[in-house]
Amino acid sequence: MKKKFDHIGEVFQSKKKQLIQTMTAKALVSSFVLGSTFVVSSATMATPVNLNPVAPNVYVVKKGDTLWQIAGLFLQKPWLWPQIWVKNSHIKNPNLIYPNDRLLICKDQNNTLIGKDEGDGCTGVISRASALKTTEVLPRIRVQALSDAIPLIPLKDIQVWLNRATIVSAESIKNTPTVVGAENGRLASAVGQKVYVSGQGLEIGQRYAVYKTMQPYLLQRQDRTTLNAGTELIQTASGIVTDIQQGIASLELTKSFNEEVKQKDLVLPEQVTQLPTTFTPTPASVMEKGRIIRIAGSMANASKHSVVTINLGTYQGIEAGQVFDITQNGLKHGDLDKHVKQLPTEKVGQLMIFRTFNNVSYGYVLSSRTPIQLGATTQAPE
Repeated sequence: MKKKFDHIGEVFQSKKKQLIQTMTAKALVSSFVLGSTFVVSSATMATPVNLNPVAPNVYVVKKGDTLWQIAGLFLQKPWLWPQIWVKNSHIKNPNLIYPNDRLLICKDQNNTLIGKDEGDGCTGVISRASALKTTEVLPRIRVQALSDAIPLIPLKDIQVWLNRATIVSAESIKNTPTVVGAENGRLASAVGQKVYVSGQGLEIGQRYAVYKTMQPYLLQRQDRTTLNAGTELIQTASGIVTDIQQGIASLELTKSFNEEVKQKDLVLPEQVTQLPTTFTPTPASVMEKGRIIRIAGSMANASKHSVVTINLGTYQGIEAGQVFDITQNGLKHGDLDKHVKQLPTEKVGQLMIFRTFNNVSYGYVLSSRTPIQLGATTQAPE
């Protein structure tokens, strides 16, 4: 059984390593970073950047803003933000954007630039873009916590799916220890209470994580066969084994995540994960269309800030940071003659992939114009 635990641990660590390596490698390319942006000089612009028709000439950053939201306010294609952003100078973290920063749209010959007002207006923005040093701007250091910086997206919205969720094969969790009961006959347990676990490989004094099991992802192939893309596990608690008698372990719960532990929950060695903080939004180049097959925490519709699962993964070329358009069929409409007509397919939002598995991926809904239905199509942006 210990070998089985080791195998499951290797699977979890492999998934974590794959995620972090992918995102770290992408961070080396000029792009967004949570809480900051890498910079591309206007001289290296490769793609025409179109401003949003309603873009303000001056925007004061507010608490609660996100970098994606700000980029979308200025640009028709937010992922092109690094091509026109001019970093700040003379401060410790020149790429960070903070509440109360004044962002300016400036014109340098035929180029559009966006930068922070350091007190010298567009003259300073254009000067920094041209890498010219001016003696009029005095060195300044901003004393402000990095945690106050504007993030790409609200990290709290995806934290569960980065740190406490995974998708594993059904084979890898066979014969995994499970919760069989709780002290005083409780049907559900929380921090400070004990649950009883049946299974081999548990050791006194060791920490374990408790997972609830979601429905497996069953994907329909083109040949009409069914592919089991894995079972989703979501951690609900963790604890320490305090005693083992007759094959039943007592697990004292020391931490919970807003959910109670119930019978049939799985118990696995607790994995220490490192929360990735780097994403590289880029328009997806994958030609294959996908579908939204699950909406986290909902049986109905998704909206902005929702976490969804799509039926494409690394095997289909999906990578963290890719941005997809979301389209769906318009509602059926009955005219005055009582003829029911199907309205055209329309774009209803965008999502960004933030975690990938073999045949499925997690996405974060960046925008939505109308409620997004289960089964909505994902495709590369126009």
